[in-house]
Amino acid sequence: MAPRRRAPRKSSKPAMAKAKKMVTKQRKAKAKRNMDTFFLKAKTVATITPSQGIATSNYVSQTFSLDPTGSTGSTYLNNAEFNLWRLQYDKFRVNSVKITVTPKANVLDQANAQNNSSFNLSGDGVVHTVIDRDGYAPQSTAIMSRYPSYRKYSVNKKFSRTYAVRYPTGIWCDCDTPANFRMGKELGLTGGISIYAENILEDNLEILNQPWAEVVMEWNIVYQGKTSNSLSAVYDEEGNLIGMTVNSVPEGNLVASTPLTNVRGTLADSRTDSSGNEVPINDKGETL
Repeated sequence: MAPRRRAPRKSSKPAMAKAKKMVTKQRKAKAKRNMDTFFLKAKTVATITPSQGIATSNYVSQTFSLDPTGSTGSTYLNNAEFNLWRLQYDKFRVNSVKITVTPKANVLDQANAQNNSSFNLSGDGVVHTVIDRDGYAPQSTAIMSRYPSYRKYSVNKKFSRTYAVRYPTGIWCDCDTPANFRMGKELGLTGGISIYAENILEDNLEILNQPWAEVVMEWNIVYQGKTSNSLSAVYDEEGNLIGMTVNSVPEGNLVASTPLTNVRGTLADSRTDSSGNEVPINDKGETL
C-alpha cells in the first residue's frame, strides 16, 4: 500500500498583493483623519577642525542630538529639507541620528612618528565616543571610558554611531514652534552622541589647525498632519516656471470665526427672537 501524501501546508503569511492592499487601506484611513505620515532622512555634511586647547594642544568635542530646542549639540533645525517640509506639516518626530566620521588621509611613517621637534605627538591617537541620554558627556577621557556605551576609534579610521529614541503614543513636536517642546529631556531628545579627542597630530607651535575629518549627520524624521500654506510661482525672464515658494499663513490673515446662534446645552444658551436679536434663555427655553 502506497504511503499517503500530505497536502502541502499553506503559508500563513499573506500574499504580497494582499499585504499592500492592507497597508494602502490603513494609509487611506489615517489620511481621512489627517494622521498620515511622511518620512524624511535629513542630511547635513560638515568639516571638523580641532580647536586650540589650554590644558591640551588641541581638541575635538561635539555632541549630535535630537533636541528640538537647538540647545544641545549639532542640530537639524537649520537643515534645508527639514525646514521645507516643516512648512507643510503640523507636527514632527526626530527618531534617530546617525553620524559617519571620515578622517582625512594620513600617512605617518616610523621616522616622523618619533619627530618630536616638528610634530605634536603626545596624543593617544583615538576618538572617544559615548551615548548620553539626557545631554552632553563630560570632556574627559577617564569619565567617558566609564560609560557602558563607550567606544573608541582611531583618528585615522572611518566610523559611525547611531542614537535613537521612542516616543509615547500621541507625543509630537510642533512644526511651527519646535523650541516650545518641554519633554525633550524626559524623552531623551537632549541626549545624543558625544565625541572627544585631544592632542591630535599637528605641527608644533600650530596656531590655525587644519581640518581633521568630514562628518555626515543623518536624522530620521517623521511628519504628521498635512497642512496647506501659501504657494507662489517663481518665473524666469522668459516666463518659464523655475520654482515654487512656500510661505506660512500668518494667523493675522485669518478672518474672525462665524458666530453661533440658537445655542443649546451650554451655560449660556440663546435663541433668536422675533426681532432677529440673540437673547439668553434657560433650559426650558424661557427668556431670561
